[in-house]
Amino acid sequence: MTVLATYAISLYLLVSYFSAWEHVRMVCAVLVLMATVEAGWGMSQQVWGGALRPSGTFFNPNFLAGYLVAMAVFVAGVVSVRRARRVPWGWAGSAMLATVLAGAALATGSRGAVLALAAGAILVLGLRHRLKGVAAVLALLGCVALLPNPVSERLRAEHRANPLSYARIQVWMGAMKDLLDHPMGIGLGLYQYVYPLHPAAIEGQITRYGRTAQNAHNEYLQIGVEVGVLGLIVFLWGVAALGCEARSLLRRRLRRLHRGVIIGASGGVTTILVHAMVDANLHEPALAMLLACLAAVILSARQWATHDPYEACGLSITAPRWRLVTSCAGVGLVCVAVMAVTSVGLAWDAHETGTKAAAQQDYPRAVEAYRSAIALDPGKALYHSSLAAAHYQTFIRTNQRAAAEASLAELKIAVALNPLDGRLPALLGMVYGRLAGLSGPARSTTGGGLSSEQSAWVRAAKSAYESALIREPFSPFYRLELARLTLVERNHRGAEVILRELLHREPNFLPARSLLAKVLMVQGQETQAEEEYREVLSRRQQFAHWTKDALERQYLDVDAARLAADLHRGPAGV
Repeated sequence: MTVLATYAISLYLLVSYFSAWEHVRMVCAVLVLMATVEAGWGMSQQVWGGALRPSGTFFNPNFLAGYLVAMAVFVAGVVSVRRARRVPWGWAGSAMLATVLAGAALATGSRGAVLALAAGAILVLGLRHRLKGVAAVLALLGCVALLPNPVSERLRAEHRANPLSYARIQVWMGAMKDLLDHPMGIGLGLYQYVYPLHPAAIEGQITRYGRTAQNAHNEYLQIGVEVGVLGLIVFLWGVAALGCEARSLLRRRLRRLHRGVIIGASGGVTTILVHAMVDANLHEPALAMLLACLAAVILSARQWATHDPYEACGLSITAPRWRLVTSCAGVGLVCVAVMAVTSVGLAWDAHETGTKAAAQQDYPRAVEAYRSAIALDPGKALYHSSLAAAHYQTFIRTNQRAAAEASLAELKIAVALNPLDGRLPALLGMVYGRLAGLSGPARSTTGGGLSSEQSAWVRAAKSAYESALIREPFSPFYRLELARLTLVERNHRGAEVILRELLHREPNFLPARSLLAKVLMVQGQETQAEEEYREVLSRRQQFAHWTKDALERQYLDVDAARLAADLHRGPAGV
C-alpha cells in the first residue's frame, strides 16, 4: 500500500511540476539519456561479458527490454512529426537512437517486449500515417515471423531454452480461477500465497510443480485477483481516461515538437501497458515510475502545450486560516511518514545485520539484531521467522531446551502474522521433529519405542506439516516429511499412501521413491520394492546429462548404492 501511495503521489507531483515546456523537456531528456546508458550497458554485457540475455542494471532482462522499448517508441514518436529537411542531422540522429534502443531491447530475447514494441509502433505510425503506417508494421512483423532472421531465431532459441514459459498460460488460467473464486479480491500482495493452491504443471521437466510463481505474469489479472473486479475496473477506467485525454490533445493545434512528445508519451504508455499483459513489468519500480512520468506528460500537456488551465492539477487555498491548518496538517503528515519510513528502514538494516551474523554462525549476535528489528517493526513475520531460525541453530549446537521453546514461540507469532505462508508451519514441524529426537533423513523407517513426550512432539510435527500442506498441497518436501513422521509411528500403510500421492504429482522426486521402496520391502512387497528401485535408476540415468539447478539436484538426490544394499538385506535389513 505504501508503494502504491508513493506512485500516486509521484504522479500528482509530476503533473504539478510539468507546468512549463522547459520542465518537460528536461525530464524527457533525462529519461532518454538513462535509456541510452542502459542500452550501452546491456550491449557491453552481451559483447564483452558473454551474457546470453543482458539485463543492464535491472534484475530481469524482461524489465530492461520493457524500459528500452518504451523509450524507443517515445523517441520514434518525437521523430515521426519532425521535418527531416529542416534539421537533417537531428532527425537522423534521433531515428538512429530509436533504432539502437529497439535493437538493444530485442537483444534481451524478451518476447513480451517484441509484442509491446509492435503495439507502440502501430500507435505511433498509425497516428502519423494512418492505415499505411499500421500496414507497414504488420508487414514487418510478418516478415520477422516467417522469414529466417537473427531476431526470430534468437526468440525461438530463448523459447526452447526456457520451458517454464510454456506454463505461463496455465498461470493465467489459475489467476482467472482465483478471480472468479474471489471477485472482491484477496488483498494486496497475497497472490504468491494463493498460487501454490493450484500451481501450473511443467511437463517434460524434472520438477512438475516445484516452481512457485510470485506473480501472475499479467498485471491486469493480478490486479483483479488482489483488489477485485472493482479495483480492476477503476484501473482500466484510469487507462481509458488517459487515452481520451491524449486523443483530445492531438485534435488541437500544437507545435510539431509538442505533438511529437505527446505521441511519443502515448506510445511509451502503450508499450508498458501491453507488456503488462504478458509479464509483471509494473512490479519493477523503475518501469512503474516511467509509466508515471509518461502519463504525467500527457496529463499536464494542457499547461505546457496549449496553455489551457488544468484545474485538476492543483489546489486553491486562499483563506489564511485554512492555509495554517493545511500547512500544519501537511507538516504533521510528513513527520509521521518520515518516522514510519525511518523505522522500517532501520528494522531492515538490523535484519540484514542479523542475517550476516547468522551466515558467520554468530548466532548470539544474530539473535540480538533480529530482536532489534522486531522492536522497530513488530508486525513483520519475516523478522520473527529469522529470529526463530537463529534460536533453532542455537538449540542444535547446545541442545538447550529453552532455545527450542524460543524458536517455537517466534514461529507461532510468525504464523499468526502471516497465516497464508506454508513455509512457517513447515518450520514448526521441523522444530517439533527435532525436539522428538528425530534428525531428518537419517531417521529410521521402522521407528522405535517413543516416550510419551516424544509421541506428543511427533503428533505436533505431523499437525504442523499437515497445516503446511493445506497452504502448499503440491510441496513434495512437506509431504515427504509427513510420510517419515508417519513411519516413526509404525504406520507403514499410511506412509505408503502419502508417498504414492506425492509421486503421482512429482514422479521424479527420487527421495520419496527411495523411501517408498524401503516401505514396500518392510511390508513384504519385494517385487514392487524392486520395481521402485529400478525406477530410481532409470530416472537418474534419464536426467544424468541435464544441467540442473539446486532444486532439481534435490529432486534427484538419492544414494542408489545404499538403497540397493538395504533392499538386498530384505525386510529385516531395512
